[in-house]
Amino acid sequence: MNDQLITRGFLALVGVAYIILGVWCTVSPQQTANSIGYSFRNGSGMSEYITVYGGLELGMGLFFLWPLLRHEQSLAVLMACLLVHGCIVLFRVPTLLTVSGVERMTYYLFTTEFTILLISAWRMAVTRSA
Repeated sequence: MNDQLITRGFLALVGVAYIILGVWCTVSPQQTANSIGYSFRNGSGMSEYITVYGGLELGMGLFFLWPLLRHEQSLAVLMACLLVHGCIVLFRVPTLLTVSGVERMTYYLFTTEFTILLISAWRMAVTRSA
């Protein structure tokens, strides 16, 4: 299978995952927030949660799908995927090591984020060497 096709497929999978997560956070904010330990004091908190977890994740999902339409953008979107998930993991690891009472869902998210980081790095190495 073509390396570019594998990279676009990976980015599409990441994009679809973020779209699903963004929609889920938007339509079930109470459920998704509770699963990661958030609670809303008022409507402003829920508005912020829906905006950031719904809107931002939907936007990220669409961005990661972009190479399906513009193949020449695959490397740039892959680099963004690597940087975003590298930063997420960079900030997530210390909290998992030092913060008590972390919910199980947070560990699932970390596993997913770390996996995306590793695959992004691998795809970047393969793409750059081709």
